[in-house]
This record gives sequence, C-alpha cells and structure tokens, in this order.
Amino acid sequence: MRSSNIGGQAVMEGIMMRHKDKYSIAVRRPDQEIELKVEDYKCTFGKAGFLKWPIIRGVVSFVDGLVVGTKCLMYSAEIAGDEEDEKEAAKNAWKFSMDDSLSDREKLHQLGELIKGEAATAANYKEQRATRKKAVADRLQQIRKERGLVQKEVADKTGINMVTLYGYEIGKNEPNLEALVRLADVYEVSLDYLMCRTDEKE
Repeated sequence: MRSSNIGGQAVMEGIMMRHKDKYSIAVRRPDQEIELKVEDYKCTFGKAGFLKWPIIRGVVSFVDGLVVGTKCLMYSAEIAGDEEDEKEAAKNAWKFSMDDSLSDREKLHQLGELIKGEAATAANYKEQRATRKKAVADRLQQIRKERGLVQKEVADKTGINMVTLYGYEIGKNEPNLEALVRLADVYEVSLDYLMCRTDEKE
C-alpha cells in the first residue's frame, strides 16, 4: 500500500492534519463556529546537513513534531477560550532558527539547549493543565452540592452519563464545551464560573 504521508493529532476542541509542506487546524469556537487555519510547514531546525545524520535525524524529527504539536495545542487553546497567558505563549512560541554562520558543533549545542527548553515547556504546560483540570473538577462538585443535587439528578437534567459526570468531578476527564454549557444551564451559573475564571456565579 502506498503511503499517504498524511498525519495529524487531536487538539482542544478540534484536530490538526499535516501533509508534506502544509498543515491545517480546525477548532470549534465558543460560538460553535469552526475556525480553520492553514499554514506552511517548515522544519524548526532548518535544513542543515548534519540534521540528516543517523540518530540526530530521529531526535530532530521527534522534537520537531513536539514543537509543531504543542504550537497547535496552544493555538487551539486560544481559539477555544483558554487562559490569557496561553494566548501570549502561543504568540511567542517556537521562534527558533539556526544561524547558518555557526559551526556544526555550535549547532549541536544549540539543538541540545532547545531540546531542554522544549521539554521544560511541555512539562510546564502539562502541570498547568492538570492544575486547571483539578480546579474545574472541584468547582463542579462544589456547585452541585450547593444546588442540593446528586449526580443522578444532574445526569437526568443534562443527558450526560453518570460515569462521565463522576469523571469530571474527580478530575479524570475534562468536560468539553457542550458538556460545560449543559452543566452551566442546570446550575444556573456562567461558563467562566465553571472554568474557574471568576468567582462570580453569573
């Protein structure tokens, strides 16, 4: 079977697809419209000859995929309505380029430093997401109890499976936009309140 050279990954409220020198991102906005973005793909590290060496080529491919994937995740977070600091991060992320005047040794050192930086960024993003997920889980559980409801009643009112609701409240799963809207309607609070962006319920 002939390879299609098409790849992709899930992003927040959407999907990213890549083929050769192009990649596109489709993200559902809070108003339910689809935001579509198509961009040219260029290797983060340029076209230096040593990047094609065995082992280094694999590392470069892995890190480049991480860079592009994280960039797309940050973009989708911005469109889907995530934190303001992630918007700023998305604007300034991945502005790396190699100086052709550097020697191969210097470029290898620069590559190593970049890998360290990207690993730290990925770890920080993962930690921020885990913190946000726990905060939302605690708030969902808190507001349900304040409204004097049990999970079965919430499930009946929202049409969301009880197992899924339980997952939301313990932070195992992260509710999507549709689920948040249903929950906000039942609890009579704003989406910003459920997402822990404000302490004002309305």
